[in-house]
Amino acid sequence: MTSDNYQGGCLATQALVDAGCGHVYFVGNPVKTGNPTSRRFDGYADTVAAAGLTVHTARSAFYESPAAKARELRELLTSGRKIDGVFCSDDLTAILLLKEARKLGIRVPEDLKIVGFDGTQLGPELRAGISDGRPAGSRPGRDLGQAAL
Repeated sequence: MTSDNYQGGCLATQALVDAGCGHVYFVGNPVKTGNPTSRRFDGYADTVAAAGLTVHTARSAFYESPAAKARELRELLTSGRKIDGVFCSDDLTAILLLKEARKLGIRVPEDLKIVGFDGTQLGPELRAGISDGRPAGSRPGRDLGQAAL
């Protein structure tokens, strides 16, 4: 089973816009084409543009080590840029962002809202603060199967 990465990018970004975010960043690798991240970015960019907001990106490549990603995320959070919402192209990056935000005393979700995308199972200590874009209690495989019936 695969997901619609474009639609997922739209939904994740719209959730941030609907939550009142006016400075939404995409964290991923938007310049690499032909992979799921590029479609997620396209959904993000189209949704931000439709909301009349500016596209903001912070590069984070899949192959980078968690330590390198954490450094880049800390730099983003301490850059002085206004950021109130972040759509991470994957849940592991969202986890790292949440950890760095907490270290800096940034309250999630009060001051910064984070959405991850890929369905990684997160423990309850991390779930409180990161959305995966799915409605609470949803089970994608089961829900898709029931919809197909």
